[in-house]
Amino acid sequence: MAEASQILVVDDDAGVRRLLGRFLSGHGYAVKTASDGEEALALLHRWRPDLVITDVLMPKMDGWELGKRLRADADFVFTPIIYLTALGGAQDRIHGLRIGADDYLSKPFELEELELRIRRLLTRRDEVERELRQHYRILDLVDDRAISGELAEIGLPSALTLLEMERKSGLLVVYNRDPSAVLRIYIKKGRALAATLDDGAARNEAAIFRAFTWRSGRFEFAPLELEITPEISLSITGLIMEGARVIDEGG
Repeated sequence: MAEASQILVVDDDAGVRRLLGRFLSGHGYAVKTASDGEEALALLHRWRPDLVITDVLMPKMDGWELGKRLRADADFVFTPIIYLTALGGAQDRIHGLRIGADDYLSKPFELEELELRIRRLLTRRDEVERELRQHYRILDLVDDRAISGELAEIGLPSALTLLEMERKSGLLVVYNRDPSAVLRIYIKKGRALAATLDDGAARNEAAIFRAFTWRSGRFEFAPLELEITPEISLSITGLIMEGARVIDEGG
């Protein structure tokens, strides 16, 4: 029998902790709870969850700071984070993106929807972690945090601009939801070194330009140490500008 996935629930509302603990345990998950970010971090030294569900507004240490601490630790680069929050504005989503949030649910929320999102994130995490750990060494750099988001909310050009501005190094994996396709962009110190599409139809600039047209799907960035011969000469800003021209011209 497969071992139960472990979920950490962090919320200063005892009623929410009890509700989620009973519900998730009833769906076969192993659950532990914490009342704020400080208690959660203390627990993480003894128990490593497969996924974290956290409130944003909490005393002592809020959900934003907890997310930053998790993404600064190589052991938790791939651990999905779901924020339960009433903060649903665009600026809050962008702030969560910088931290590395994987999903949001606004309070009040449907328990069944939460469980569906948990299953999706755990499946995605297993696929990405298995692939990346086979080929790359994960770095433990405080200033090089993982990020992720939905293309419908944060487009690929915006995600790439963020990586360029913060001089990130790692692998950006972009999933097109309809039709299914996967783009991988290898980045070092804010520059795109190479890019591949899983169908082999395009590489490098052409592959990125194609993904600029994707309107639904998801992206995930993991900080990694990469040794790849550069195949792309344009900067990320140059790629975005050239991509816009190619798309306008129907290329």
